[in-house]
Amino acid sequence: MAQTQKEKLMEKEKKQAEELKRTRAQLKQIETEEKKKAQEEMDKALFLVGKALMKKAKNDSALKEILLNNLDGLNDRDGKFVRGQLEKIGL
Repeated sequence: MAQTQKEKLMEKEKKQAEELKRTRAQLKQIETEEKKKAQEEMDKALFLVGKALMKKAKNDSALKEILLNNLDGLNDRDGKFVRGQLEKIGL
């Protein structure tokens, strides 16, 4: 009888471990999706701010100079994006 109780306990622990693995995987997936959504929202916001700055920079030489001088501080992806947008509007 002690053997069957031990087997039942081991089976229960195995099921709990499997459930824990599934739960961790689900949490990781949710976290990944939330990070992706947050990055997309940030990209949208940066795009809108950048677009507004570039429109203003077209008529403001001091702002244009500030934007161009600070492109080096951006990471490659953002820097390429900003440079491309500046080229589009002729800065």
